[in-house]
Amino acid sequence: MLNIFNHSQAAFTCLVLQALWRLCVDHWVVICRY
Repeated sequence: MLNIFNHSQAAFTCLVLQALWRLCVDHWVVICRY
């Protein structure tokens, strides 16, 4: 049970990091346009 929880938590963290990375890239693209 603990192993499954750790795996899902790691997957969730990965999704959050991907979302943050995408926001960061979009932010820099906007800055570079101006």
